[in-house]
Amino acid sequence: MLPQIKGTHMINLLPSLLVIGLCIGILLIVRRGVIAQRREDLAIAAHRGNAADVVVAGKLMRVMRARHLLAIGVALLGAFGMFMLQGFFPKSFGIFLLGSPLVAATLAMGIYAFWKLPTNLKADARSADKRISAGLIPRSTGMFGPAWGILVPGLFAGSLLLGLLIAGFFSGPDERGLFRNLPLTSFSGATLDENMVVTEISATTGSTGPFPGWYYGVPIMGLLVIVGILTLWALHTNTRRPSLHSAGLQEFDTAARNHEGYVISTGVSMLLCFQSVLLLFMAAMSLYSGAVSAAYEIGMTVEPGIPVPSAVDTGLAALSATLGIIALLLIFTGVALLVKLFGWVGSTFGSLEQKSNESASA
Repeated sequence: MLPQIKGTHMINLLPSLLVIGLCIGILLIVRRGVIAQRREDLAIAAHRGNAADVVVAGKLMRVMRARHLLAIGVALLGAFGMFMLQGFFPKSFGIFLLGSPLVAATLAMGIYAFWKLPTNLKADARSADKRISAGLIPRSTGMFGPAWGILVPGLFAGSLLLGLLIAGFFSGPDERGLFRNLPLTSFSGATLDENMVVTEISATTGSTGPFPGWYYGVPIMGLLVIVGILTLWALHTNTRRPSLHSAGLQEFDTAARNHEGYVISTGVSMLLCFQSVLLLFMAAMSLYSGAVSAAYEIGMTVEPGIPVPSAVDTGLAALSATLGIIALLLIFTGVALLVKLFGWVGSTFGSLEQKSNESASA
């Protein structure tokens, strides 16, 4: 039997860490200024070149802005729809709520995968530059966007998949036969004599839940595969689309590809973080619930109506706290990525506004 400690002081551990972690995350975000990082690159590139190039860049920027807004809109709508479905199917045990981040990611990545940016945009033929440019450098899927654009989302997805497989392997059925519980054996049983005195402590078998077993894991793994395919396809189409023809638009074309790569990779990484957080907190709370048990001692008298002192299994409690801390770290990462995503999406608005102001001044 694992060593046990008395007390309930660990009940508030995860909420306390959550509050502290969020405060630290906000301070780090403000300190590093991630909102403003690299936002000026797209705006500067959009206003270089002749008047016709600026017109074409503005048209493409409007399409990029519309695509971002639609992706965000369908993601929010998808998450809201999952909340509604949970209300319609209350006996689904929270599966719709638990999978809402990946549903949002699926819808958003679907927009980026199938709505391709146009490449045949034209300006006034009288002012257009007749020179045509074509790049000869071979392109790869991860060529544009952040250097971690494929590695980090892949790491998040792989870790999530591995965690779901492990949780599913250790899970057990509940009273309905759904694998959403964690079977546990503890020494929390007792044999009493006629005077209600404990004469023997025995092992008992039970379960704790909800736990992210196969009932939750199988549909989430299915969504995870779909999100991975759509994300790779979105990055691939961003890389492989034909370049803008004008020689004066090549710098803007590269900046636009980098912009889209950052938005796609940052968005899917953020949603994978929040999906992992939900599963980790579910597992952590389930483990801690299973760690708390009755602390019988041989010779103690059990008084009717008086609760038996509780004990905490230090092994399960430590595992629960570890999962909670990992979830907090992912919250920091997810919040930072969310703010960074807002910065990148907002750069399309800033560039258009700047162009409009310059045109008015002229």
